[in-house]
Amino acid sequence: MPFTIGTGGAPNIPDGTYKAQLLRVEDGIPTKFGNSRKWYWLIDVAGTGEELSQLTSENTAPGTVSYRQLVALTGREPAVGETIEDPTGKTVLMDIKRKQNGWPGVEAVRPFVAPTEVEAGVPR
Repeated sequence: MPFTIGTGGAPNIPDGTYKAQLLRVEDGIPTKFGNSRKWYWLIDVAGTGEELSQLTSENTAPGTVSYRQLVALTGREPAVGETIEDPTGKTVLMDIKRKQNGWPGVEAVRPFVAPTEVEAGVPR
């Protein structure tokens, strides 16, 4: 009997760089390493929206994944002790690479800067 290896319901997001919009964030997600933060993203894959979730530590100290993502979402490095307004709805550039289990993984998140027009209809 032949067996076809499936994706287990993984979102259809090939490796690459995409625009992504933050849909929401949930704290207090229990994992074997303690509580984690779950980020929900809407990824623009060739004009089609694909949802992707990502778990990170709840730690927001400089150098952590959560901190780097907040830098990308706000476009600046927040100061220690600063409270950041809810970044839901913000857009970033996201590098995606499939993990060995077939699920797309977030490799990096960078600020998204919309192109500006120097002449009508000509992006720069």
